[in-house]
Amino acid sequence: MDDTQRYILLIASQFPLAFLFQQIPAANAAQRHLFSIVTSSVLILTVYDSFCLLNIMSATFYTFLLTSFFGRLKFTPWLVFGLLMSHMTFVHYVHQIAYPDSIDGSATMMVLVMKLSSFAWSVFDGGQTKLSLDQRQHKIDKMPSLLTLYGYSFFFLGVWIGPAIEFTVYHDFVNEKGPFDQPRFSRSRIFRTLVLGLGIFYLSSTVFQQFDPASDLKEYSFIYKLFYLHMAAIGFRLKFMAGWKLVESACLTTRLGFNKIDPKTNRPSFDRCQNVDIMRVEFAENVKMLAESWNHYTHLWLRRTVYDRFSENKSVANVATYLTSALWHGFYRIKIHPSWLLFWLLVWIFVDACWKTVAKACEAIVSCQISQIQDSV
Repeated sequence: MDDTQRYILLIASQFPLAFLFQQIPAANAAQRHLFSIVTSSVLILTVYDSFCLLNIMSATFYTFLLTSFFGRLKFTPWLVFGLLMSHMTFVHYVHQIAYPDSIDGSATMMVLVMKLSSFAWSVFDGGQTKLSLDQRQHKIDKMPSLLTLYGYSFFFLGVWIGPAIEFTVYHDFVNEKGPFDQPRFSRSRIFRTLVLGLGIFYLSSTVFQQFDPASDLKEYSFIYKLFYLHMAAIGFRLKFMAGWKLVESACLTTRLGFNKIDPKTNRPSFDRCQNVDIMRVEFAENVKMLAESWNHYTHLWLRRTVYDRFSENKSVANVATYLTSALWHGFYRIKIHPSWLLFWLLVWIFVDACWKTVAKACEAIVSCQISQIQDSV
């Protein structure tokens, strides 16, 4: 089974599993947890291997132990975060360096790191009083059972490529509480998202398949190289967009797709599981908009578990956030090359220093022009 076949099997399995999951009454939450654990485990052993399954089970277990006994202590979420990142780095090393020909199931570990580290911070926040609105919404007041946490880790809608929803969202969804207390669906949104995902998948596997970024382009002109690499980059993005949109459409067939009632229009919003905003990515006005619209849940995770935790020093927060992102993304089957970390460092410099400086300068110019106009009038 090649990577494309694995990709198709995992994504396609979400739809029948979502239907079967909804046949289990919300009163039997334990059965719903077991459903996710069993079905995801079978798929992992079918598509990947026992190493991938062992990583999920062990990471969930030591996270549960640490948060159960020391969850309210300040060092615990950082300890859990460090252990999870180290664990994931080991998985990256095994698949991308030590055994590059092995079946790479590191994506499941990457999603799990986001979920469990966020869980550790939510447990800690449950014992705090000074919290932001976002932290209050996701804090955990009562420690869940081990079965519940395993159900969260193995939750079939998102275990492969996201979305990495917060534990409180998963808990309310399984028990049909809060925003999920009544069924809310949008058939038109499901259809549009599904068709869009299938269309993008078709383009990525046909039209853009011929543009391989590893091709030898030495004999071609510089202009052609730029064109070729640009098309290869589009093809690379489309693969992720297709996966995210197809999973989003599966989420929309359940209550999980519902987000909130828009106070302005009084209409329901179904964007909770949207991991990419294609228009905002392709036509982003700045790097910040691009970062927020691409792999949205990873952006939220980095903000909630890293950036927001350095409230006293935003410069340190920016550096820590981009270094975490660099380590989280892995080594890409190469040696840990300095250029990979340099890329993330330059992104930080551009966003934090250059862009903000330019924005402030432009704002000052515009304000000055407006003042002059007002004075002349």
